[in-house]
Amino acid sequence: MPNYSSAQDVTIGPKIGFNIGAPLPLGNIPEGAKGTPLACHNLGVFVNYKISEKFSIQAEILYNRKGAHFTTPLDSMSYTDHMQHPLYPDVWLDVETFFNGTAEGAFDNYYLEFPLLLSYKIGQSKWSLMVGGYYGWLAQTETHATATGYVGYDPALREEVLDFAENTREYDYGALIGTTYKASDRIDINIRISFGMESVFVDDYEKIDYSLNNMFAQFTASYSFIPANWFTKK
Repeated sequence: MPNYSSAQDVTIGPKIGFNIGAPLPLGNIPEGAKGTPLACHNLGVFVNYKISEKFSIQAEILYNRKGAHFTTPLDSMSYTDHMQHPLYPDVWLDVETFFNGTAEGAFDNYYLEFPLLLSYKIGQSKWSLMVGGYYGWLAQTETHATATGYVGYDPALREEVLDFAENTREYDYGALIGTTYKASDRIDINIRISFGMESVFVDDYEKIDYSLNNMFAQFTASYSFIPANWFTKK
């Protein structure tokens, strides 16, 4: 007869929930910059292995949307102006200059993330603590902004659409800490905080001279299955 003692310690299942937070500015933060968190969905699957009565390891695959609305002043932001030559109308020039004004927009990034966590059960309660880390791959970005202001010394007010796609970092990684409440034998409620270790923009992005790191609270519900039970004869 096969021995299912260790197999009973493995559970798998789906999970679904939402994130709320924002990429937080670190370093030389522009005065007057502000943002509003955007509630975004997350969904995925997990596998949990129970090491002992107190400890377990959990690996996950999550599709995470992370976003926030923002408004920020632009003070001498580097800008390339495509302008017509004053003497030769058929000639256009790219002139490196600066932009002063205000930008309004939204961070809207979609990540495929791979969290790995260690869980510790608190006494005989239904609560557990979880710590770990994650690595995420940027699957899609719709981060955008509209800038209103002045180019160089030109007194004419302009409105420009800023596209951040080419300068958004293609990966993210960071730390996780949270807690889980076992609502039933099958259902767990999880709350965790994630701290990104890298800016959402690439290091050589000249228009943003400070770091913007993902910091989000994540709320999920999961449903557990024991795969060994699928193969046990009744």
